[in-house]
Amino acid sequence: RGGIFTNVIVEHRKPGWKPKPTIALHQFETQSNIRK
Repeated sequence: RGGIFTNVIVEHRKPGWKPKPTIALHQFETQSNIRK
């Protein structure tokens, strides 16, 4: 129920590869997994 958290380390990039834009998570409303 706590979700899955992963860390990704890039060791190789294909020539011409472009990363997707960064998503600023602070722009989203904080959520909780506890019901009120």
